[in-house]
Amino acid sequence: MTVFRYRKFYGAIRLVADVTLFANGKTFQTGMLIDSGADITMIPLRLGRALGFKEEINKIENIRGI
Repeated sequence: MTVFRYRKFYGAIRLVADVTLFANGKTFQTGMLIDSGADITMIPLRLGRALGFKEEINKIENIRGI
């Protein structure tokens, strides 16, 4: 069974998973918020670039919450 802990993350107490990402021969360790009801997952632009993702102007979308 996987157990996640609440901890201070970006100034508030939140449920966070410590994850390790592997891409382009590099390893990245980071914390990620857990939201089991999320429709999408977002990562910071800087991390996306480090993972090798590229920005595509025709793929930019506006994202809004409830």
